[in-house]
Amino acid sequence: LDFETVVWVEDWLKQYAGVLIVISHDRDFLDNICTHIIHLHQKKATNYTGNYSAFLRLQAEQLAHQQAQYEKNEKTRAHLQKFIDRFGAKATKAKQAQSRVKALEKLEDIAPVIAENEFRFNFREPERLPDPLIRLDHVSFHYVADKPVLENVNLTITPETRLGVLGRNGEGKSTLIKLIAGEHAPTSGEIIASEHLRVGYFSQHQVEYLNLDADPIWHLTQLDAELTTQEARNFLGSFGFHGGKVTEKIAPFSGGEKARLALAMIVYQKPNLLLLDEPTNHLDIEMREAIALALQAYAGGVLMVSHDASLLKLCCDQFMLV
Repeated sequence: LDFETVVWVEDWLKQYAGVLIVISHDRDFLDNICTHIIHLHQKKATNYTGNYSAFLRLQAEQLAHQQAQYEKNEKTRAHLQKFIDRFGAKATKAKQAQSRVKALEKLEDIAPVIAENEFRFNFREPERLPDPLIRLDHVSFHYVADKPVLENVNLTITPETRLGVLGRNGEGKSTLIKLIAGEHAPTSGEIIASEHLRVGYFSQHQVEYLNLDADPIWHLTQLDAELTTQEARNFLGSFGFHGGKVTEKIAPFSGGEKARLALAMIVYQKPNLLLLDEPTNHLDIEMREAIALALQAYAGGVLMVSHDASLLKLCCDQFMLV
């Protein structure tokens, strides 16, 4: 859905008189619509009152309390055990030692807080950063004669560019990205790219270009034949691929896992211009936040088509309406 449709859906749902159960990775949508959050984690479903932001605050408070209680119990447990070990065999202290054994048995068994496997990665430093990276001069494009999709587009992209591309579905956002990526040639006008331009293009259909019968390591070695298996494992680990996952065929992978692999392949190639066309469609909230953090530290230029308001706010300082 484009922005206007998302807003329409939100307004409609706010007026809806029935019960709504929604699965979404769009933080703003969850904040605007939901009054309760059910969090599925470690085979349990925990209910929180409030929207997604409220859930994050409550969860953080609960985890902090759980960890503090765990540490307190462990200190008490160690103190009791030390007394039992020291005096358990002495007749004069037997009664006191026995009472401590009972106290130890009654001590609540609180699990430590185990950090979830968070995705954290960085874009590799581009080898060159030409300025400008690419320029569009009076560019027009049409698929069918006399039916222009884009007309007279002028755009200069530098390493400092952080541009969000907005517009309704079908207005030509993806077409503009494909022109810059070199997948389309302009009908008229000129596209002037630096000889050192290196594009990392992530389209919303990127996963369709993956080899379903191959594993993640194979995909990386297609980019770099000298890459060792261990180096590939280390790199893929930062994208959430661990253990035997790196040698499994990707055919049964989820949409999110395939999207992560496609993104990993782009990152590996050290692009100096990132063209991101709906990069988060199949990604969960944690991975979306990891991309936002990585983009904030990225040295090259960024053009992004997205309907994820949170991602656009975090990563773009300029917008273009198509």
